[in-house]
Amino acid sequence: MVFSRFLPQLNTAQQIVLVESIAGDSVIAHTTAFCGGVESLAGATLSLRDHAVRSIAAELERIAMHLSTLSGISVDIGFALPAPAIGNLRTLAINLIAEICGSRFGRGWIIPAGVRFDANVVWVEKAKKVLATIRERFRDAEALLFNSASALSLLEDAGEVTPRAARRIGLVGLVARASGVDRDVRVDFPYGMYRYSNVGSAALESGDVYAPAKMRSLEIQQSIEFILEQLESLPAPKPKSSGQILRPNSIAVSLAEGHRGEIAHVLLTNASGKLSQVKIKDPSFHNWQGLSIAVRENGISDFPLCNKSFDLSYAGHDL
Repeated sequence: MVFSRFLPQLNTAQQIVLVESIAGDSVIAHTTAFCGGVESLAGATLSLRDHAVRSIAAELERIAMHLSTLSGISVDIGFALPAPAIGNLRTLAINLIAEICGSRFGRGWIIPAGVRFDANVVWVEKAKKVLATIRERFRDAEALLFNSASALSLLEDAGEVTPRAARRIGLVGLVARASGVDRDVRVDFPYGMYRYSNVGSAALESGDVYAPAKMRSLEIQQSIEFILEQLESLPAPKPKSSGQILRPNSIAVSLAEGHRGEIAHVLLTNASGKLSQVKIKDPSFHNWQGLSIAVRENGISDFPLCNKSFDLSYAGHDL
């Protein structure tokens, strides 16, 4: 409620700071969704360069957060060997984000009508090296996790959510795809650079803890390849558009695919062209009910594993 009540009263800079605080591990995804709504109301058109940099930022965030979750899953099943290896790769990803924009979580990178930190030769080359390192080291860490019979015995058949249940309760994002429901805003409602470059979207059907863990592994690899493709063919920079004058008495619905799934921002303006109402929906709003189904008929010792498998946001739910 605090967001819908106070966000319209702030100036643009203050609004961005508040939006970046919706869910601390989804800063880039939420800010992209909010800026998309503002740009729609303003009739602003971003350059391909801005779209490319935003997509790079979004996929870096996805890589970092998926690595964090896989490290946590390794800890929860007591598999000490891959946990620090994967956690170290997450550190490489967020440190790269920090070198680009000054914040490990991407604060300040995405702004209305573009990005604050455009691509330059230094960070593009650094990104290529870091991503190549993550890709190479992740192969070994992933093999440890998914080729271990003892690890698989804990991941498989635990915390199952059937495709029928996933559709009935409206799961979104990765956990929906892990239950055979192929929902991905980047594919279903492509925006930004995703309209021109296919990021790929896979789905599994088992719906157990193994499925979203494996999905995260696949998405990490897909995101690395997507970013490297963007870095190799960055469009030329163009002058930024000035001023954001919003259309009065209008509404905009903006979607983005965060690492948890569909993020929706609904923005309304009043007769003066100022934001009057804002409604924000984080994917955790849908997916908490999925976790409640996943833990049924499982031992209490399986709860931490099921919980980490969904890896939802308390802050994102309580909007």
